[in-house]
Amino acid sequence: MNKSIKIFIMLVAVGFSSSMMLSLVDWSYIGKCIEEGLFPGMSDGDRTCTDIIPHAFACSCAAEWKIHDDYKEKGNVIFSGTVSDIITQERSYLVTLDIIDSWKGIPFGTGTINIMTSQSSASCGVNFEANQSYLVVGHGPWDQTPTVSSCSSTTLLDFADPQVAYLNDVTQEPEFIVKDVKFLQDIIYPDELGFYEVEITDKDGNPVEMFVTGRVDYIAPWGESNFSPVGNYDKQKERFVGELTPPREIAPGTYTLQLSVHGLHGGPLEFSGIKQVEFEIREKPGSMNTLFLPASMDKLRGEYRFFHKDEPREFQIQLIKGHYYSSVLANHTMSILVYGIDEENNENLLQAVQKTSDENGFVTHELDLSDRTYCEYDVVFSAQYDGFEDTQRIGYRMTNTETYHYTWNGEDIPVTVEGNCSVPLSMEFDQQKKTMTVQVDTTDAKKSFQIEFPHRLLDGDLSVVFNGDLGENSSVEKRKDVAIVNIKGNSDITTVQIIGTSAIPEFGQMALLLLGAAILPIVILARKLGPLGTRA
Repeated sequence: MNKSIKIFIMLVAVGFSSSMMLSLVDWSYIGKCIEEGLFPGMSDGDRTCTDIIPHAFACSCAAEWKIHDDYKEKGNVIFSGTVSDIITQERSYLVTLDIIDSWKGIPFGTGTINIMTSQSSASCGVNFEANQSYLVVGHGPWDQTPTVSSCSSTTLLDFADPQVAYLNDVTQEPEFIVKDVKFLQDIIYPDELGFYEVEITDKDGNPVEMFVTGRVDYIAPWGESNFSPVGNYDKQKERFVGELTPPREIAPGTYTLQLSVHGLHGGPLEFSGIKQVEFEIREKPGSMNTLFLPASMDKLRGEYRFFHKDEPREFQIQLIKGHYYSSVLANHTMSILVYGIDEENNENLLQAVQKTSDENGFVTHELDLSDRTYCEYDVVFSAQYDGFEDTQRIGYRMTNTETYHYTWNGEDIPVTVEGNCSVPLSMEFDQQKKTMTVQVDTTDAKKSFQIEFPHRLLDGDLSVVFNGDLGENSSVEKRKDVAIVNIKGNSDITTVQIIGTSAIPEFGQMALLLLGAAILPIVILARKLGPLGTRA
């Protein structure tokens, strides 16, 4: 290539790179540097110009930050504040700011907020300084440490007059007003449906069709929790009608319904008027619910739980009136029914017992799921009190896993058999026949199991045989180091054979030595003869 052409290309590349770098600079900060007596690239001994420029030169975000884009972005918080504390973490700064003003995403009256930003300018971190005031755009809920990037409109407040003017303009008196919120029942009980109405108008007082969402925070026995009412706009009433069902673990007391207004195709929207309303939840008189203790309360109801053979199933249940905060039912009787589920999903009663709670309302019982006629069980707990009855149901499905080992040259090679509705009994491997045999014990048609073994034990084209016949309901999955055979069959299957075309080597170290001794003369002779075709 001509030398002058090369020089031209280099100049173009350098110019392009320089323009890209310069496009990332916020020139208002260069002005700040000059005011401080520092020009780009200069130092006064303690700091350089870039020390007071929060936008990193190496950051690869867009060159221009637009406040209206930040304001429209879902999930953003926008506020101004003064830095009161900076904590250095592993790769980020935790910055605390005293809020001066807020325009989006922060409740009225909030005094301070914590934000997170990267320490690295290459990762678009913002270089906050203590006691300096900033316009801040953060992403994420205000109370969950939103993150701040130099790719937003975040800037020193001294240089944010245009942004602040825009924010003040768009956040003037909201277009929508919540005029009235009223509950349709005088008393609201846990676990019962309640209704409320919300009247929404525009600034001229005309009804507006809007959706209203809500949130109620409360303390459950296991910690902080919340629930969200739902509803729809009633065009005849010209009001939004919400439905509210407090969970039954909620304690009696006064709670706050926090409102949020949404349009037909988006939201949430800014609004004025009533933003939260208090209501009271009372204990339902004479009610009774059978409830699990927190230790056993991990959504057991309505789910199938897998269990292994001979595994004890001991449960402790507490009988409580009303909800978790009501008085317990001491010396009270409850029933426990155990059903086996057959192939047609019919319930067959296997066990029926009556248990009496102790002085603290606890009932302890060990479930017997040893009847191998079934692989699925339903256990029903029920109790009655003052004319009310509550029933809880738990489902179980039998599963068992066994790991067998085939020993070769002192090495234990594992074979894992996992049975669902079946119990693995044994595994044998015939090295000469390249065959693995697994015995299973079950009479349930829903049985399925999977056999996993390394390729070095058995490999090649694998065939699966049930009770001597080619298995139809089986599949073979080959991964990097192991093969997995998945089997589904009927209740007659007791023996499964997996036949391969290659198996672990049948000869030992002595056979390898003999083979080497036989090959060695051939190698020597080949060297004497030289390369193929060099001798007649």
